[in-house]
Order: sequence, then C-alpha cells, then structure tokens
Amino acid sequence: MADWLDTPAATSETAGWVSIKKPSAGRSGKPNLKDNFVISPEHTKLNNRLALLLVAIMVLAPIPLASHRPVWWLLLGIVISGIAVWHLVRGSRIAPDRTLQMFKHAPLFLMGLAVVVFAVLQGLPIAAIIPDALLRLPETMVPGPVLHTISIVPDASILGALRITIYLCFVALVLEAAAQPNRGERMGWLLFFGITAHAVWGLVSLNFLGDTLLFGEKTAYQGMATGTFVNRNSYATFLGFGIVLGIALSLDRRIAPRIRASRDPGWLSPERIEMLGIWAMIAMITLALLATQSRMGVGATAVAGLLTFVVMRIKQGHSTAATLLTGGIGFVIFAAIALLRGGQGVLERFIFVEGASETRADFYSQILGMIGNRPFTGYGLDAFAPAFELHRAPPITAPLYLDMAHNSYLTLWAEMGLLFGSLPILALIGAAVIILRRIARRTTDLAMPVAALGIICLGGLHSLVDFSLEIPANVLVFLAVIAIGAAHRPIGR
Repeated sequence: MADWLDTPAATSETAGWVSIKKPSAGRSGKPNLKDNFVISPEHTKLNNRLALLLVAIMVLAPIPLASHRPVWWLLLGIVISGIAVWHLVRGSRIAPDRTLQMFKHAPLFLMGLAVVVFAVLQGLPIAAIIPDALLRLPETMVPGPVLHTISIVPDASILGALRITIYLCFVALVLEAAAQPNRGERMGWLLFFGITAHAVWGLVSLNFLGDTLLFGEKTAYQGMATGTFVNRNSYATFLGFGIVLGIALSLDRRIAPRIRASRDPGWLSPERIEMLGIWAMIAMITLALLATQSRMGVGATAVAGLLTFVVMRIKQGHSTAATLLTGGIGFVIFAAIALLRGGQGVLERFIFVEGASETRADFYSQILGMIGNRPFTGYGLDAFAPAFELHRAPPITAPLYLDMAHNSYLTLWAEMGLLFGSLPILALIGAAVIILRRIARRTTDLAMPVAALGIICLGGLHSLVDFSLEIPANVLVFLAVIAIGAAHRPIGR
C-alpha cells in the first residue's frame, strides 16, 4: 500500500499527483512561494507517508471504545503531536520556504484557537474579576465551596482545551497531506475501506460472536450493532460517513477518463466488476447501519446520501430533473429497506418517536434554561453533566445521571456561552462555504469536496438530537473529510 501512495512527482498537472511550477517573482525579485511552489520528490514522499499515518489513526481510533475515554484520546494526542513535530521538522528541511496549508484557512483556525483560549480561561481562577451576574447559579442550589473559576469543573475544561488543540493539529496535518487532489482522494478511498472493515466487524460481532464489544461484554444496546463503539448512534454516524464517501467516490470513479471506453465494455469487464465490488461494500455498511436501529443515524445518512448523489450527478452534466427523480426513487427504496430489513426495532422506534420527543423536549427546555442563566460565560467546557444536575427538575427524573445533552449545539452554548459556543458552528459554516465554492468552480476532482458537503449535512443533522460529533473517533473522520474537501489547491487545480 505504501508503494501505491509513493507516486513520483509529476511534471504537469495531468501526469500525476504533484504539479511542479516555477515560482513567480515578487516585488523584491525573490521567488514568491505562497501559491506557486516547487515540490520536490522528497516532499511528495513525506506527505504520502503523512497521508498513510493519518488514515491509520482514523481507522484505528474507533477500536478502543471510539477513543471516548480520556486515556485513549490523550494517547491519540501524543501520536498526533509526534507526527506533527516530525512533519514540521522534516518539511522545513526539505522545503523551508513553503507556506503551511493551515495559513490558507487562517480565519477558521483562529476561531478554533479562540475556543481553546476561552476554555483555558474558564479553568483559571479569574471569577473574582467577573461580575457576579455573569456567573449565576440556581438559587435552589445547596451552598457549597465558593467557585474561583468560570467552569464548575475547571480541570475538565483544561483537558477539553487540550483535546480541541489536538483536533486543530490533526486538521492542519490533513490539510498538508491533501494539498494535492489525488492524494486527498486516495485518503478518502483508504478511509472508506477502513469504515467497511468496521461495518463487517459490527455485523460479525452482533450475529456470530454473541453481541460483544471487541474488549469485554456490552452493557447496553444488546441486539443492536455497535461495533467497537459503546453507543449505537455514534456508530451509526461513523457508518454514515462511510456511505457518503462511498457514493461520492464511486460516482467519480465511474466517469474517470481512464476507465471510459468508446464501446460498451460488457457486464463482466474489470471496470464493471470493480464498481460492483464498491457498491457491495456500500451495501455492507448499509446493513450494519440498519442493524444499529438508530433512527437519526438512518435518516441523516439517507438525506446526506441523497445530497451527495444529486450534487455529483448534476456536476457530471446529468439533467437536474432526471437526477432528482433517480435520487428520489433511491431515497424511497432506502427508506423502505430501512423499515423492513432493519427489523422490528427500527420500525418501532420510528412509530413511537412522538413519545420520545416529548421527553426530549422537556430535557431541551431545561438546557435552554441553563443557557439563559449563563448566556455569556457558560459553565465550562466538558462541564455539562454536573451543570445540568444543578438545574434538573421534574419531569426529568431518570436516568439518575445525564452526561450528554443529546444536542451538540445546546452543549456548546451551555458549556461555552452563546458567543464562544457559536464559533465552532461558524467555522463549520465557513468551511461549507469554501467547499461549495470548490464544487461550483471545478469540473474534476469533485469526489472529496462533495463527500465533505454530504458529511457536513449528516453530522449537522445528527447533532440536532445526539452527541455523535462529541466522540473523538467520529470527530477525526468528520474533520478530516471536511479538510480534504476544503484543502487549498495549487493554482490551476
């Protein structure tokens, strides 16, 4: 596989992965390497290896309980930080004048850094200099120790800031690896294969190995596929990412110039067999998704998959009306299969969604009250659970402890306040705008930008009722595909 990625640098845009251009001269007469730059074969090999390492991290991160335990995401952080240092040192020796790709998206990174800084401030003893009106707590709360920090759990907020820093570092590395479209697309393929492997494991462990986790027995969601995740909804989001990737990549590969022929190649041609294999993998992921019995996982994936299909087909020159008709039929078929093949569990969960919604509405109402109590400062990053317990009131009496808001938007606002809690959402909107511009301007290399658009749709929808994008294994895939789709391209691409 390393040989597959170690493609030599090409001398033209169409001959291979890397465009080698003569740098333009600036006003000082020195080469301007910000946009036009020369990439040496050594730098190409460096980024090829970086791409492999990043995909390996994304494929392995779900194995230890989706890396949702502090020890696992801290270990991921050590690995990612080590890779960043290696790439920075090695890259500076090979191409000392080359601008890091993260600076092409400076506004988005500045939003992320602002969240990190504010989370650290929440954990510092600065409450004495902040007006008491901004740090209100429920009047019914039993008197306790005086808080000297904005966060009611300062240690958790500091650790949360570290976790977000790790994510920003990871995105910066992905942008470096994905600066060449073909490399980014190959990363997408490898990730798709990895998610397929996780889908296969989820089905095998559910049906043939006694419905167990990889490490130990399941304590919840018996009879539902969870793979190596603890939660079925988070696993469903992960699988949905794979389906969106598969749709975009397969449609792009279907029209690739190298597999088109002047005559019908026949049903048993290597190209047709290859496409059948790809769609068999998508079907395998779909079966695992249905086995999770996740209502929003299935629904959000259906909407995101339809969006991906429609955008890809229209950009490939197909009729809008025909594309919408085909996509609509596919959507209906998928919905029917979800209800029938998904089994009684999926059907019952869709039928009885109203009762669950009433309970969820009461829960959200209390969270909105929390946000209204501290709209500017929040209660501290990663402090939702103890903060909610301060505000809990009937009819929310069970379970005894609620550690997630089941709505990532409300979680951000409750923990970080309305201003800083909105920055991740604004950064995501900014990335979506960049991706839409990429899609509008391009006629080639569309698979990953369109997949990124679909994944933003999937994650955005599912986050309305769940916390899938608060799980590190999902966050890494989510951010990586978006970064690949929005990656800066050398002039001419």
